[in-house]
Amino acid sequence: MLEHPVAKPQGAPPGFFVFTPHHPLGYDAERRIWQVRLAKDPPPHRSPETEFSSMTYANDFAQQLHAGWEALGEGAPTLLALAYLCGKAIVDPPSSEAPLSTEAQAILAAACATGAIEIRGVKSGFTPADRQLAVYVYRTEDEQIAFRDREDPAWTGQCLNGFIELCRTGMVLHQLHRDFFLTQAGFRRAATVDRSLVQATLDRAVHG
Repeated sequence: MLEHPVAKPQGAPPGFFVFTPHHPLGYDAERRIWQVRLAKDPPPHRSPETEFSSMTYANDFAQQLHAGWEALGEGAPTLLALAYLCGKAIVDPPSSEAPLSTEAQAILAAACATGAIEIRGVKSGFTPADRQLAVYVYRTEDEQIAFRDREDPAWTGQCLNGFIELCRTGMVLHQLHRDFFLTQAGFRRAATVDRSLVQATLDRAVHG
């Protein structure tokens, strides 16, 4: 099917266009439109070198778009921000022990055995609340706790904010991709959490 240009990215070489795959009037109408356009305004002659440069640029641009889109689908911007907070706490650690919210303490209590925490969404979730990024804690290798509530996405967000507190205060270290781990300070703090204060939060989380 013939295609028609809709935009020209900044910095693109002469004669390069971004194409869209379909014209609303269909193939025949699109073909006639381009025949008229080319007759009135023929494209400038391009050498094989220029043509190759345009194709290379198009391929690189398409690959960058695909990689960026895939990264967004994994929650990369948020994960990068969380990793940055963890790194900042290493370089410039807090001078004193900061108070933590109930959600942050509940995450520490849940992770006190393994220290393993994961931040992820469910891309195949049916509703936005199902796809929402949430905190997952591995209590054992086979058991995890998901701090999410599909009926109350605000609470899921509160728990994520609790995790952000842990990143800021040096309680958590970023490992790989979406994996985080308690630091020594995190393990020490987890051992002091009053379970009676966080039990309601732990009960509300999804165990599996």
